[in-house]
Amino acid sequence: MEIQRTPTNAIKTATKIFPAIIAIFVSVLGILTTSQKIFHKEDLNDVSAQIEKLDMMSDNLSDFQFFLEQQKENLKSEQTVLTQLKEEKKNLEPLVQADREIVEAVFKQQEKRQREKVWYERAFGFFIGVLSSLLATFIYVKFIKTE
Repeated sequence: MEIQRTPTNAIKTATKIFPAIIAIFVSVLGILTTSQKIFHKEDLNDVSAQIEKLDMMSDNLSDFQFFLEQQKENLKSEQTVLTQLKEEKKNLEPLVQADREIVEAVFKQQEKRQREKVWYERAFGFFIGVLSSLLATFIYVKFIKTE
């Protein structure tokens, strides 16, 4: 069974990917800015300053690489969870179908009993009405008519 892609799923996916794209863009922008500062400074002869700035660039690249590794791990864990959920859905689907059939059978049986019960109630009501009418006639004839 495949999970269908809906607009909601696409939005969820986009909201997960969008921050990663922004982070990559900001990191690359930081690296480019740092490299431009290094190569466009007037103190190109100051070797220690250039080494320090290259170390900063190296640190930025290391941070960026660490961020990418974290994003890869997050994606792998999400993929693992998704795979587990698909497997669980596949395992539970026959149970849900069986339960649905049982519930439908119970409802049909209850409906059948309800139809039978309606006739018993109608017959009981009819006989109570007849008995009430006979009792009322008896009382009328015995007590009211004799006077």
